[in-house]
Amino acid sequence: MLVLGDVFATIAVILFSALAAWAGGMLSAILFPERTKRASNDFLTHPWMTFFIGLGVMVPSFIVATFAFNAAHLRPIGATLYVLMLGLAVFGSGGLTRAIASRVRKSGGAGSEFQALAKGGALVIATELLPFFGWFALLPFVLISTFGAGFMALVRGKEMKAFTAPPSVEAQ
Repeated sequence: MLVLGDVFATIAVILFSALAAWAGGMLSAILFPERTKRASNDFLTHPWMTFFIGLGVMVPSFIVATFAFNAAHLRPIGATLYVLMLGLAVFGSGGLTRAIASRVRKSGGAGSEFQALAKGGALVIATELLPFFGWFALLPFVLISTFGAGFMALVRGKEMKAFTAPPSVEAQ
């Protein structure tokens, strides 16, 4: 039998999870601007690549973490792998927040960078809360893509600037 307290508890878990996801994206975008800019660039230039890299890295990691978590003597390792996977997804979420914030800023919907980041993160989270489409299509796609973008942003080293040759001096 469903009790009203169960409904309130479920709604509270969903809302606080959404608030934590928004805060994680904001925090990573503010604390690690260079890494999240790389993840944002990956989202804007190669959205499907971030998804497939996320899928290719997340599925084996999830399987290993699940097996490790189910073995009693490896449970701390499994829990650590789960936390690391969520951490990579948070870095990618900061990149997605930054990508949406740049579009919000271009449309004139924000006065400062912080406002644009807050609105961009809120837009991402709000669309994931849509019934059915948000829960079963958008949320898994965004979770896997943010994992892939976070993985790509953290694994790559500093991007090299293009080499430009010094201006040549012609002999006269």
